[in-house]
Amino acid sequence: MVAFMSTHRTYAIIGGTSGIGLALARKLIERGDHVFLGGRSPERLATTLTTLGDRASGRTVEITDKTWSPR
Repeated sequence: MVAFMSTHRTYAIIGGTSGIGLALARKLIERGDHVFLGGRSPERLATTLTTLGDRASGRTVEITDKTWSPR
């Protein structure tokens, strides 16, 4: 029996829909990793996830709002 061990990882990137966060997400996906993106704009997040493909997932987040909860 041969065991397969993946060296790919999943990274969480808050602010991953533009700028440095998006560039990092693209580079990680390019090398085979998965990314979980957090962004404030649902529309922008959806567009970014569609562009990045099946190695990307995410949800809208607002980390500056102290009442926000991921639940």
